[in-house]
Amino acid sequence: MSRALARTSTNDQHQARNRADIGYVGKEHNEGMQIEIMHIDDCPNWQEAGARASRVLTSLGLPDKVTYRLIRSPEDAVDSAFGGSPTLTVNGADLFPGDHTPDLACRIYRTPAGLAGLPTEQQIADALEPVL
Repeated sequence: MSRALARTSTNDQHQARNRADIGYVGKEHNEGMQIEIMHIDDCPNWQEAGARASRVLTSLGLPDKVTYRLIRSPEDAVDSAFGGSPTLTVNGADLFPGDHTPDLACRIYRTPAGLAGLPTEQQIADALEPVL
């Protein structure tokens, strides 16, 4: 098997695993996709994260189903897929999988412009691609 074919196969397996992890719904059922923004009270980025997610959904022709959940305690964080504030989830799974934390802390995202407190719209769209 050539390296290119092996890489494609591995990428296909990775995409399939991501689809399962984030609740693949398929294009015909994407009205059931729910994006949730989990955040702490002092987070300066949660509203813009939600606005970006909304703009991405609209640009993809999908219903704007963005909800927000305030993480008030370490127990709330442990009981969810919280990875720092803001955490964007689709159907309950983190769009940007990483370590979950009980800490009520800000989250850092790697973006093309460097480290930031929230992902870019393009990163959100790219993360949603496997579930479409």
